[in-house]
Amino acid sequence: MKYPYTNPCYLKIDLFCRGMKIAPGCDLDNDARPVRRTRAGLGSGLEIVIPPDLYANVPIEEKFVHGTPYSLHK
Repeated sequence: MKYPYTNPCYLKIDLFCRGMKIAPGCDLDNDARPVRRTRAGLGSGLEIVIPPDLYANVPIEEKFVHGTPYSLHK
């Protein structure tokens, strides 16, 4: 069955709720903006762009990310 959602906003919401694992081959120190932790709420995340131009802050350090189906590979 084909994934029923074609709107990239659904992916953005799912990534925000489930987070994303970072594969060992990724070098976020050199290839991404710094991940910052804020005091109020969910603030640590990787800034990504979902084509064509949908910006998202995806959690990568929270405990719940362990069970996510999403991962970033270089």
